[in-house]
Amino acid sequence: MIIWMYSDDHEPPHIHIIYGGKVSRIGLEEEVIENFFPPSKYKLLIKWMRLHKDELLMNWERRKHGQKIIKIKPWS
Repeated sequence: MIIWMYSDDHEPPHIHIIYGGKVSRIGLEEEVIENFFPPSKYKLLIKWMRLHKDELLMNWERRKHGQKIIKIKPWS
């Protein structure tokens, strides 16, 4: 699973996730924009997002202002 944000992306705040060769997009408020995850993996992603919500929101703001995004600890 690879998670990223684009530097010039549109609102609402969201992440892009590649898993199984498909790209999903999930909003930082947990709204589904585009989801190709199996339910068990989706639940893990949401748990990770909840643990790192402050960091994700901070990175969204950083990238809006042209600042470097700070790497977030992966799921372990």
